[in-house]
Amino acid sequence: MRRSLIAIGLLALLLTALPAGAGTSATIISATAPAGRITVSWSLPAGEESDWVEVARAPSTVPSGSFEPANYVDSDFFTSSEGGTTTWASDDIVPSGTYYVHVETMNWSDITSSWSPAVTVNVTETKLAPELSSLARVGQRLKASWALAAGVQVSTIEVAKNSAVDSDGSFSDTVDFDFLADDTSTSWTSDPLKPGTYYVHVSGHNANCSLCPYGSWSTVQTIKIKDLVPPIVRARASRGMAGKKTRLVYHAFDSAGKVKVTLEVFRKGRRLAHLQIRYAKYSDYSDYYVKWKAPRKDGLLRLCASGIDQAGNKSKRSCARLRIKAQRRDSVSGTGKSGSSGGTPGDIYNCADFPLPDGTTAQEYLYRYPSDPSNLDGDNDGLACESS
Repeated sequence: MRRSLIAIGLLALLLTALPAGAGTSATIISATAPAGRITVSWSLPAGEESDWVEVARAPSTVPSGSFEPANYVDSDFFTSSEGGTTTWASDDIVPSGTYYVHVETMNWSDITSSWSPAVTVNVTETKLAPELSSLARVGQRLKASWALAAGVQVSTIEVAKNSAVDSDGSFSDTVDFDFLADDTSTSWTSDPLKPGTYYVHVSGHNANCSLCPYGSWSTVQTIKIKDLVPPIVRARASRGMAGKKTRLVYHAFDSAGKVKVTLEVFRKGRRLAHLQIRYAKYSDYSDYYVKWKAPRKDGLLRLCASGIDQAGNKSKRSCARLRIKAQRRDSVSGTGKSGSSGGTPGDIYNCADFPLPDGTTAQEYLYRYPSDPSNLDGDNDGLACESS
């Protein structure tokens, strides 16, 4: 009996020596994740005044009872009201997954309790993607607007020529994008874009969450950019020899595609030639030419150029000088006809005589004999038998 009384006395002495609340764990009342932010409530035992909460991706702990640091997601230490209920929410939105939470308390003597049993919190994906509220074409640019989701501090917008995406949902081949690190930025205008069909989406991201990947991308929207820019076509000053093939020089360029060029040659307002060059892709850094057989009459002509692109945009008309020089007299040779002794024949043909038995046309005859012995070019404009 005496031994029993001694043992009870020693136990009472030991209990009075322990600080109040030592070894008393907190009880977690609830653990949820509204909008991706982990929120925990627990009751603080009497005599406890400080709290330590930890969140981790796995339940494994170190000898002290804390979660392994490699699995940490968030933690906090603060002072609460003794014996009351404490509620804590993580600073950051966390990615979807399963998380583990436990709580440790400390009394006024700085003696900590054991960690509470860990509870699990399942976080479903929080859609941070803002949806595009408007997408419009402004000239050769795109203008997009969207509304930010709760918790988003950063927006990323991408524009692509096709809808292919990488594993993270971003476009594989973007032609324009922007990173807007401002939670008030809800609109954006692209750089000038070439005509075509474009794909656009936008993503939101919580800049305070180092563990969070980019939020989901919004639904992809498509829009077409029309070609509203006319091509550039200019005539270049050219020169040639009467009756010879002459280079008609021009410049053409269209940033969106191909151009069909029209060249015209005039003498004093009268058109001598009308040439159309089929659609072709041109460089902005080069000049081009086509060959045209000049009339036998020399003089100053006018070369004019214009063009139309595949979208129907027409260029301005451009004109330049075309100087045709006379051939040297000793360079003109011909084949004698009946009754001639060679050289230039006499006035032996009328327009009605053409084509000749050998197929020679009046114009070819005029080229062969530019002195026009048969007076086939009565108005001296280089064109034979126009009224016939």
